[in-house]
Amino acid sequence: MKIKTLRLVTVLFVGGLFINGMSVQASGVYKDSLVGITAALDQYIEDTSSTDHGNVSITEKVEKVVEAQVANEVIIEVPVVEVEEVTVIQPEVEVKYPQFVGIAIPSVEDSLNIRAEASEESERLGKLPAGAAAQIIEQGEVWSKIVSGAVTGYVKNEFILSGDAAGVYAEEHFEKVATVITETLYVRAAEDVNSSCITMVPEGDTYKVVEEDETWAEVQVNDGTLGYVAKEYVNISFLLDSAVSKEEEDALAARLAQEEKEKQEAEEAAEAAKSAATNKKTNTTNTTNTTTAATTTTTTTTTTTSVVVAGLDTAGRSDIANYALQFVGNPYVYGGTSLTNGADCSGFIKSIYANFGYILPRSSAEQANAGVAVGLDALQPGDLLFYAGSGGGISHVTMYIGGGQVVHASSTKDGIKISNVNYRTPCSARRIAN
Repeated sequence: MKIKTLRLVTVLFVGGLFINGMSVQASGVYKDSLVGITAALDQYIEDTSSTDHGNVSITEKVEKVVEAQVANEVIIEVPVVEVEEVTVIQPEVEVKYPQFVGIAIPSVEDSLNIRAEASEESERLGKLPAGAAAQIIEQGEVWSKIVSGAVTGYVKNEFILSGDAAGVYAEEHFEKVATVITETLYVRAAEDVNSSCITMVPEGDTYKVVEEDETWAEVQVNDGTLGYVAKEYVNISFLLDSAVSKEEEDALAARLAQEEKEKQEAEEAAEAAKSAATNKKTNTTNTTNTTTAATTTTTTTTTTTSVVVAGLDTAGRSDIANYALQFVGNPYVYGGTSLTNGADCSGFIKSIYANFGYILPRSSAEQANAGVAVGLDALQPGDLLFYAGSGGGISHVTMYIGGGQVVHASSTKDGIKISNVNYRTPCSARRIAN
């Protein structure tokens, strides 16, 4: 124990000599009861104060002093000094919108240009539309490097917001959406688990948030239905887009041009079908007048506008359903009718049937009057199923494909997909093909 104690003192003392540059007298550190070692150390310090130290190191000289004291069995007691741990407390900064930390949104009415370099003269790679968001990679004084969608480039700081400033701006300008995170969620008539169920919605579907409190959110299901969902079963976020590259801009322009062309062609086809029906009606009336000329009786034939163009109904209902399945995974585009580039629910149905020569109305509400009514217990592939909104009007249409499933243009998140028939509560069905 004595030797271990002395070795400890040696280490501590050597450290003291290095730190204090030998400017502290040993006699000023130890108690009077340790006169022997104190005097020896004082002598050592005096000896080492000269300019000529020889080849003996400081450590060796100190060890000799200590060894001399060991020989005389001198015990050096080193007082233990307890040092409390110092905890540096960083000031906490309250963040109200943590989802916008490191995220940039443009504070512009239209769109913000994204440049290849931090210069207005640099090549334009694309745009960050109003209502879009980007991740900030590097933030400079004037320009920041961002990534959004397929575009990585630079935007001017004066036109972007981030952090809580972005959150406040988003609250004022952007919609919130609730994404279902449970297999099937009840949409209720009131903020009460015992309230009646208006409809059921499937996992993954996203709906507009109208209002919210701590536990409930009022959502708009499709076009009309309003109801309440428990917030523990949904993820609520802002509905934000991503940047659009120059290539995507060009593709979008081409798609819009194609859709306009398809729309014009459909209108021309509808007009031709209407003209053909009118001519048929005229011919029938003329024939009737000829055969009844003696009695001067004219018989008028009532012509019902048919949804099928004569002579083009060459495919069965299953063929139509199988054709529709080819487009699963393609995008949903509100107002669109393109099976490849994007369509909404009624645009999807209209274009599928148009491929087989059927001319259907444009909206789901109008399509609910086409064809003939079918019972929900007698569905066949190709039949149309309709879903009502809160006011009772039709707000969505799907196509039955058999096996208790439908194919439909669901949402911007899911695009064209397959769902169970009862993913929502259907209200009616119609059969178009014979």
